[in-house]
Amino acid sequence: MSILHIGITIGPIYKTFQKADKTRELWGGSYLFSYLCRQLVLELQSKDGITILLPSPKSALDMKNLLVKKPGVGLYPDRILLQVKGDKLDDVKNVVRDVKDKVVSEMLRYIQSYRAYDPYARLLKMHIRNNYENAKDYLFNYLQVYTIQADLSQDNLKENERPLGTVKSLNTLLDHAELRSSITSFDPDPIKVFLRGINHSFLLNDALDESFNHFPSLPEITTTEIRFISENIRNEYDRIIESDYNELVKNEQLKTMELLNNPDAEDKSIEDENDLESDLKEDDLLNRLIRLAEKNDRRLYHKYIAIVHADGDRMGNLIGSLPDDQVQGFSEDLLEFAQKANEVIAGKRFTQGAKTDWGFGGAPIYIGGDDLVFFAPIACRKIVNGHSVPQFQTVLHLIKDIDKIFDDVFNKKKSDGSYEKYQLYTINRPCMTYGVSIAYFKRPLHEIYSESYELMQAVKNNNYKTRNRINLKITKHSGQWFGGVLDKNDQSTWEKVIELISEKNILKAESGHIEQFVNSVTQKLRYYKAVIIKCAKDDNDDELQKHIIALFDNAFNEGIHNTVRDYLNQVRDLLISMLIMTRKNELLSGGMTKAEHIKQTIDTLYGIIRLLHFIRDTRAPVSKPSPQILEV
Repeated sequence: MSILHIGITIGPIYKTFQKADKTRELWGGSYLFSYLCRQLVLELQSKDGITILLPSPKSALDMKNLLVKKPGVGLYPDRILLQVKGDKLDDVKNVVRDVKDKVVSEMLRYIQSYRAYDPYARLLKMHIRNNYENAKDYLFNYLQVYTIQADLSQDNLKENERPLGTVKSLNTLLDHAELRSSITSFDPDPIKVFLRGINHSFLLNDALDESFNHFPSLPEITTTEIRFISENIRNEYDRIIESDYNELVKNEQLKTMELLNNPDAEDKSIEDENDLESDLKEDDLLNRLIRLAEKNDRRLYHKYIAIVHADGDRMGNLIGSLPDDQVQGFSEDLLEFAQKANEVIAGKRFTQGAKTDWGFGGAPIYIGGDDLVFFAPIACRKIVNGHSVPQFQTVLHLIKDIDKIFDDVFNKKKSDGSYEKYQLYTINRPCMTYGVSIAYFKRPLHEIYSESYELMQAVKNNNYKTRNRINLKITKHSGQWFGGVLDKNDQSTWEKVIELISEKNILKAESGHIEQFVNSVTQKLRYYKAVIIKCAKDDNDDELQKHIIALFDNAFNEGIHNTVRDYLNQVRDLLISMLIMTRKNELLSGGMTKAEHIKQTIDTLYGIIRLLHFIRDTRAPVSKPSPQILEV
């Protein structure tokens, strides 16, 4: 009997994210497709003659048998790769049809039972009552699942005259299948309603610990640091969240009863008034949570959110080089990384309901193997390295921790320096690339999400052949922005970046003359930019270092600079390291010229210093609270 391969792709994920206005909606849109993938894996796992190559079915079976805690986030990707004995395409399509039918039926049952005061949902429920089958057909067709079957022993695709391998061949075929996707319309949009009420859905119960009655709102994520200032603040913080949520649910129930008693009452404007009311509630909640902190502990960044996209580079080449009997082991490694990354981002908060182990305080949107998307506060306080007092960390520290987990799983070395796994793939080992968009909490979420993705994609091309970058952009409330491309290939340079924005330097930046210095040093860098570019063109590392040291000695030679000399030397040494790294990487990269690489490096250092200024900014104005706080 011939061995064939089947690929399955699930969507439309990006189009669904575009419908999201709230944190819960982004999370819910992601978890819906992960849930669908997991149900498919469970059903396919039990079929004779079918072996699942990707993703690993282990977690799905463990969850079914209650061997693990709740996942907290979607851990399953949008693709399933199978090895089958004989022609199983019709069998797989039947499984897909049955699973889709069950998931759609669950969604419709939930929408029909959705009790919140939502005119949009009321209108949809009326349509469902009048024409259930039309609504079901729409949802069934919206959840697009394409299947392809190939005999790769005969039709293996090639790249540069070399076979792509099982996984890469199937992924290439699935890429073409996704181009055929099309979506019909239905008004009111059932997907939009489903996401609006995700806090009351079966997905929330499936994903999060039973102690959770809602996915965290933006104010809860941006102010996580405040919760960990002290135990008293933590208790009051939790009380505000719980009491305001309960009060809102009570108000929703009262409004619903009023509508039942007066069904002819005119609904409010669905899109305008409700959205305005929602924004006001989030404003109030944010102000109340910030007000819990003493004035010196309040930060401007408590009103900013980070959305991070991360993707493993060279993973496709690695898995493409593996024979089928090693693909399942690789799949289990992906699952291990996903679960550990989930824990470093959010601790055991969502999976086990932990009160103190929140990891960095982030909220994962999606963690499927080496693809990560998550919300994060700009900074947090967490227990690290056995310290009894929570330590200050930024989102860049979080990225460093995720990288360590990735290397422990995929790039760990033996005592002799050889790799523990995937020994044949020793050149250009896999790494992680990130896009980080930081923006004011009132900016539309779908814009921040899209920008984060675009930032990541912008450093996954031949301008950055060595990959392993962070593309960071901070957009202020005024619309001004700063940022840069951080190169993680040289560990020493990367450590210098982390050290520059450490708590020690943040505290220095809030005192005395250094506050003025942080504001002025960027101006100096701009003023001497042409000189720095000229110094950087020297191909001798020692000469480059000598010229930059001389430049800094000349530019910062006044008495006031002696009070900030340690910090100034850190900036100087980081610039030297970055310029040396830029010159080395420029030899490996195509696209940008040497001058363009140098200019980007200087702009990135400027962005790092601006980031330090942003983090230490204590301007976090708060207004008086109004009665209603949180939205369901």
